[in-house]
Amino acid sequence: MNSAHAFSHSLVMAELTLRVRTRIADPLLLAGSAVVVGGGFALFAAARSELAELFAAMAVLGFGVGGFSAAMPGVILAVTPKSETSSAMSFNYVVRSVGYSLGSAIGGLILAAGTGPGHLFPTTEDPTILVSLVRLLVWRGSWVLVLVVGG
Repeated sequence: MNSAHAFSHSLVMAELTLRVRTRIADPLLLAGSAVVVGGGFALFAAARSELAELFAAMAVLGFGVGGFSAAMPGVILAVTPKSETSSAMSFNYVVRSVGYSLGSAIGGLILAAGTGPGHLFPTTEDPTILVSLVRLLVWRGSWVLVLVVGG
């Protein structure tokens, strides 16, 4: 699975989300997308021994990220004064891009650190399960924060 494949799932989900937004409020859609992302993290933590499992995890993550990215502008614009919308959307774009880049770099660093000499892939004792669990906890904390602040 390459990043283009995950990106295509994000595009598909973004298109579906645009259609779903007419029936579901943006904050609820954002929370639902976060649940899908959390499910992708859990799938990666639990099942990663076969290539098909990794494809499935990437697909789920792509759908979640696509939905999240499509719902976010509506949530931001709902609470931003009209005179500040361009700044708010620009800030969202920059933060999202930096986050994607940082996440990719840190993920690559962790995978490289977990791959022993002479191995093509990380071994079972590698830190990716721990990283997936940390991601799941961070996602869960973010979800609780959204409920507390948004509710």
